[in-house]
Amino acid sequence: MSPYMAFRSGSVRRIRIRTNNPDRHILLERGLDEVFQLHGRRKFYRLMVVSAEMKESEYDNNCKEWIERMMPGIYEGYENYEWR
Repeated sequence: MSPYMAFRSGSVRRIRIRTNNPDRHILLERGLDEVFQLHGRRKFYRLMVVSAEMKESEYDNNCKEWIERMMPGIYEGYENYEWR
């Protein structure tokens, strides 16, 4: 493993990676919700640079907005779902 990054914590939805900058971490997030499930055909990911001080409770669990920006109209037909 590189001396510049190491896995800090992870889950099915997110992996947080330490960097050589003690103030910043990288957050790799997978878009999982009622439509896009763990074993679904489509998979959406995003990378974000976050503050090292950011707590897990501060994460935005609503991935619908950023998935919709990646692929406009992807949620058409799923209007009856209650989004987190």
